[in-house]
Amino acid sequence: MNALRSSVSIAALLLAANSTLALASPDDQTTSQTISQTPGSPEQVQQALAVLPRVGTNQEAVMPTLQAVSVAVQPGLTQGEDWLKVLNDTLEDTAEPSQLAEGAFVLARPGTIVVTPSNLMIFVPDQATRQPGEGPVLLMPCQTLEQLGSEWSGQPIELSGEIFTYHNRNQLLISAYRIGALQPIEPELPENTSPDAPSDGPSSGSSSGEDDPAVRDLLNELSMQPSPTRPPRQQLSTNPSAPKIGNRPQAVASSTSAGVEEGTLILRKPSRMIRNSSGAWTIVFDNDNASSTRGMDTIDFIVQPCRMLMRMEQVAMEAGDAGQLLVSGRVYTYQGAHYILPTLMQRVRPQGLNSLQ
Repeated sequence: MNALRSSVSIAALLLAANSTLALASPDDQTTSQTISQTPGSPEQVQQALAVLPRVGTNQEAVMPTLQAVSVAVQPGLTQGEDWLKVLNDTLEDTAEPSQLAEGAFVLARPGTIVVTPSNLMIFVPDQATRQPGEGPVLLMPCQTLEQLGSEWSGQPIELSGEIFTYHNRNQLLISAYRIGALQPIEPELPENTSPDAPSDGPSSGSSSGEDDPAVRDLLNELSMQPSPTRPPRQQLSTNPSAPKIGNRPQAVASSTSAGVEEGTLILRKPSRMIRNSSGAWTIVFDNDNASSTRGMDTIDFIVQPCRMLMRMEQVAMEAGDAGQLLVSGRVYTYQGAHYILPTLMQRVRPQGLNSLQ
């Protein structure tokens, strides 16, 4: 009887153990599967290496890219080209740019002129006499530059003018030039002769001739009655072969039909900035008051490169065609085209009803 009871208890214990194992096995399997599916686990890495092909480690790293920033095109007078780069390509050399402040004046600076393939004229100062901060400068269009282009044929030259700055590049508005940079030739004196030494000859008798009363009366009569028909005497150069110095002509008539002369002042004219066919910034005057514009509303004035143009560019980029300006400046002409050097700019705020009224 006792043996029967012990066998029944053993069977009950085995049945309970089997049921416990049956209940615990699904959880253990789930736990093992969860561990194997954890991202980055050794089991998952081994499975990936078995499936994916091996990739070499000598591949170039892909760096993060920066967000693209749009930059406005700045063609100006050079149609989008950096004239200093064009100069370096032309000379096959590297020239340091001029770093003078706007408003500086260059006086009788010797150098040479380089004409680029796009017909830009760049002045390169002489290296021997170059001052600190000086370097190649772009010559700004004006009547003096047009006259210089018709006379210059590759000779050394001396230039004077004013410096203007546009996007870290210096431009030169020339006011005077001298081609050849020759020194005046003084007449040679005979040896052992000083300029103040008295000379023997016919001049020694001039003092005795002036003492004659008849000669004295004739001289007095001539001095009291100047000839009105004689043209004014022109001063002749001591060196006939010396080149002439060209100065900026005052109020030179333009070759266009509008008749706006160089040197004309423009004062507080309502205008807008637009691009012309070559991409340069131009000023177009509003024709609301035809009497004040005097026909200038039909002319597109190309804006000369300067710091004032950089301020006007900012207004045009922000407001577009709706940006109206009051512009003051001076007119320049070059090969039939009109240019304006702005000296003052004031932005006109839009007028009319607002949301508070």
